[in-house]
Amino acid sequence: MKLKNNMKALIITTLIILTACNLQAQQTAGQVLGAEIIKMLQSDRILLTQQEIDCTGDCSGIGLWKNDKQKKKTLKQNEELKLKLLNKFNPPFYISSGIITDELTFKNKSIGLIGSYIIRNKDLSVINNDITPALPVMSSGNQTSILNPKNSGSSYVLNYNSTNLFEGSLDANVSADFKEYYQAKLQLNTNLSTSERSQICIGAGIFENQLAVIFGNLDQIGSDEFEPVYYLWSEYRKGNIKPGDQIINSFEGLCYFTSKGTESNNNIDANGSLSSSGNYPFIRYDVKTNSNWTSSKKFTSQQNIYNVYMFRQPSFTDIPGVNDITRCWNRLKPDSKIEYVSTNIIPANSPMFLKVKFGPVPDSEALSLIKLDEKFTLNAVPANQQFIKSVKLITNDPKRITYDNEYYYFIIEIERNEAFLTQNFTPLSNVISAELPFRIYYDNPVGNDTLDIVYAPVEIQTERFPTPVCDYEIDPQKDGISYQYKTDVSFNVSNYPISIANLPKPPEVVDVFGLPESIEQSFKKYITDAEFRFKGLNDFSMTINIPVRNNFFNINQRSHEIVLLIEFYASNGTLYKRKLPVKLNAPAGLTEQTSTLPVLIKDNGELLELLNRNAPINQDMTIGDLINKHQTDSDTDVANLVKDLKKYNVLTTSVFGYYYVPVKYIDVTKIR
Repeated sequence: MKLKNNMKALIITTLIILTACNLQAQQTAGQVLGAEIIKMLQSDRILLTQQEIDCTGDCSGIGLWKNDKQKKKTLKQNEELKLKLLNKFNPPFYISSGIITDELTFKNKSIGLIGSYIIRNKDLSVINNDITPALPVMSSGNQTSILNPKNSGSSYVLNYNSTNLFEGSLDANVSADFKEYYQAKLQLNTNLSTSERSQICIGAGIFENQLAVIFGNLDQIGSDEFEPVYYLWSEYRKGNIKPGDQIINSFEGLCYFTSKGTESNNNIDANGSLSSSGNYPFIRYDVKTNSNWTSSKKFTSQQNIYNVYMFRQPSFTDIPGVNDITRCWNRLKPDSKIEYVSTNIIPANSPMFLKVKFGPVPDSEALSLIKLDEKFTLNAVPANQQFIKSVKLITNDPKRITYDNEYYYFIIEIERNEAFLTQNFTPLSNVISAELPFRIYYDNPVGNDTLDIVYAPVEIQTERFPTPVCDYEIDPQKDGISYQYKTDVSFNVSNYPISIANLPKPPEVVDVFGLPESIEQSFKKYITDAEFRFKGLNDFSMTINIPVRNNFFNINQRSHEIVLLIEFYASNGTLYKRKLPVKLNAPAGLTEQTSTLPVLIKDNGELLELLNRNAPINQDMTIGDLINKHQTDSDTDVANLVKDLKKYNVLTTSVFGYYYVPVKYIDVTKIR
């Protein structure tokens, strides 16, 4: 209490001196706040402004005095009211000894930007220049803030306004004239609407720059903190980083902002713990915020006026070098294994698919820079095995991408070279294969350094002509007591002088690969009983019948991606065996059922299709509300939607980039 009384006396005494002398070279933090309180009270018409004080003669037209005698009386009452209200102001106790100097004062600046300036030779003048910092900024604005507030290390006055200063009663010894003046100002304050009332929010203590924490610990950060490191890499590519460049690590000081309109947050006094979840630019409520980062050019601060005062020179952190970033990348990148989506066989006239995990990826905008090194893959294939026409990474179709924290799962499409297979026919071997390596990288190198991943080779196969071809996905139709999977199968013979017909017998399925063990034998029997009907030279209709009552599908086994081994005769009398990849989709009636199991979803397109937009997440929000939040026109920012769905426990992710969603959030009528 003694400290606070001394502090108030110091504020009041020095304000009088400052008003007379207009000294600003060196002040205490308390004096700065006292001056700001006066401005706030003037803005709310509680205290007279300087323009009003300067009015001479008859000023009754603007609601003031008629003559000098009345002016003298009013100015005295105004000064007495100023001292009375300032005496009620309790500044944060941490600032009691803080000294303010011009070179360490940063007015009308967002504290969210201060930690992103590149500092050279410890010269802080760049912060006061009218330029945008080059380094990334935490989107929340809480980048440079006080962590883990403690009474001994920081203090706050939040949402402080004129009502706080009018609390309590007047002393009994005040004059009747002043009491009347005071009551009039109290009534004026009471009549202020929330939109008219000014308030001040103050924080004081040790401010820490979260960007410096990340840059100083690249050997320990997780993938969720790689985003600003990636943006730093981009600045190196632009040539904006020089040897010896630093950023502010931490400083001891004061931050405040004033605004019009009362916040809806709870007041928190200097000695209290943080119980409010208000959005204050100088408070961070946990050590690891997992906040998004953005380019400083895209950062939009609040409309509040920020003022930052450092009590002494800050500490600095060296900006990591390119080698530091590549080491961090190599530690965080996923394992180099690529998965087959269904089979390792490239069918004729259609691509096969692989699934690959890549990252960390900072945001969806970086997707356009993620490339597949096609030459790296194709050059690894021997000249006598050039059956691969193209390899392509799909990054521009959000519905075919899945997302798991900071990692993306992409599809690689591989097409076979039909011309090569035609020109290199041999009856000695029907299968041709090769081990394909893959390299995926960010197309923004810094010199000779690139952020990339080289994946372990995977074996890819295809079969020589003649080869069967059909639609990959087959939907069933109900026919009495059975479901029919019916599709046309054509046999591609290229330029060979052979044909596939019905003699000596029609084609038949002799084996099936890829069925779950639990149903393999029972389901396999129905598939190998498939019927082939001759439609014309090299063309057949294939029908697979399964009973209506079966256990081959469920809510999470909505299809089977399998390989059929087909045996058939050609006109040259040769018996061939060739593999045909197909996907058998479940009959709708077998999956439209109540289930307590989470629903397995394999890609973003299926996720958006199956989510029940009317399903409530909580009392205030539905799935549809969350989708609309991330939707612009017809496009949906699925990556950030998935983040929010995980935040609200609507989905979890699994290996291979699949999602699990509780059935209560799914429109089961759309499941097939």
